[in-house]
Amino acid sequence: MHITKELISYNYDNAPFQHHILIANLGIEKHLLSYVNIYLKEKCTSSLKTSENYANNLKNFFTYLYKTLPKDIRYSSDFWLSASTEYIKRWQRYRVRNRDKLKKTSPSDETIYNQASLVMEFYTWAADNDLPVRFQKKSLNDKGNSKNWRLDFKKYSKQKRKTQQVSQDSGLENISTEKNKYQRTRKLYCMSNEDITSLLGAYSDPVYGACLMLSLATGMREEGVCQFPYIGTGHNAHIRTYPDILVTIPNASKTFDFSIREKGKKRTIQVNLAAWKSICESYLPLYHERKVKFLEYRKTLPEHERPPINSIFFLTKKGKPVTPKKISQVTWAQKEKHLENFKFTFHDGRGWFITRFLIRHLTREQISNHVFDITVAEMLKEQIGHEDFETTYKHYVKVASLILETMDGKFDYSVADDEFWGTLG
Repeated sequence: MHITKELISYNYDNAPFQHHILIANLGIEKHLLSYVNIYLKEKCTSSLKTSENYANNLKNFFTYLYKTLPKDIRYSSDFWLSASTEYIKRWQRYRVRNRDKLKKTSPSDETIYNQASLVMEFYTWAADNDLPVRFQKKSLNDKGNSKNWRLDFKKYSKQKRKTQQVSQDSGLENISTEKNKYQRTRKLYCMSNEDITSLLGAYSDPVYGACLMLSLATGMREEGVCQFPYIGTGHNAHIRTYPDILVTIPNASKTFDFSIREKGKKRTIQVNLAAWKSICESYLPLYHERKVKFLEYRKTLPEHERPPINSIFFLTKKGKPVTPKKISQVTWAQKEKHLENFKFTFHDGRGWFITRFLIRHLTREQISNHVFDITVAEMLKEQIGHEDFETTYKHYVKVASLILETMDGKFDYSVADDEFWGTLG
């Protein structure tokens, strides 16, 4: 038997839905993992990337589970009901040993743990919905009975542990704050200028550095960055490359609007004009070269799948549109090749943006006292796109406070007049 993943689209109650499902292939028979797919529908219809991540994670665990279950249980599409916390712990140990045996750096201990926590989350959901699983309901787990699924990474992992620091030479060790029920504590750290420069330099294709710069300047997810057009239409009709955009936006503007859809929801964010200038100066010549290949690639697509010619700005060397998945794959590959023990990812650019934003818009006293400023929070919520933004705000105020204390008030990338972007071009 093997598990396959498929993407489905349908309408329900006059609303469109799109998400992944899992199918158990038993010889010539195929069985939908119905309850698993109901869970994926409930959790993952807002973002295809989230849907793919959740589905892949459960698919990988189920594949491991099937191979380790007794033979008399395997040949049923309900085999997944036989899992237990012990199997989740063994799965983590299995992944750690395989990684260390091959002398690889990924998946990291943190990734293995977080993916196991998502499996635990699914089985807790199943218990809450009275499915016959060998797991406790959430209300019982909250009483402290949910730790026996966790692997002791210190005992089994050979991966080096390096203290995450707020910025280089800060000398401060991890300071943690509770993130959620299953995931590890959320560490108070932020990328430094040196970290950003290192990651930018690790990319062999400059387009990914340009994407990272846009994320740093806006707090956008990979999904939003990939939507940025060469020439905008509709609400984004004013978007042009620099300096052409100076004609389409008000004089003396330091930012411009960009309407995007992330995780299935629309919002309008602000893009730093100085950052956009730096991005265009470094990447625009490559875009013109790659557009020729893009036009050829576009001809190979079915007519209904061809994107408008000017709707995509970020193109790979082969002329194909940059995708969120490609950003993730390339970032991990370049880190493993060029940046030993580098803990940051492309996504950490969002945290850099949030921290920098708070330091610019709050007083030092407000930051030190962890004041929740509703006006600043609302501005940042629209920019970042978090629903539960109060939790995010409070976390990054702590990060900002720690940085200010560490640097004695000198925050090295809270720069005046946006000169930071000139150093990255």
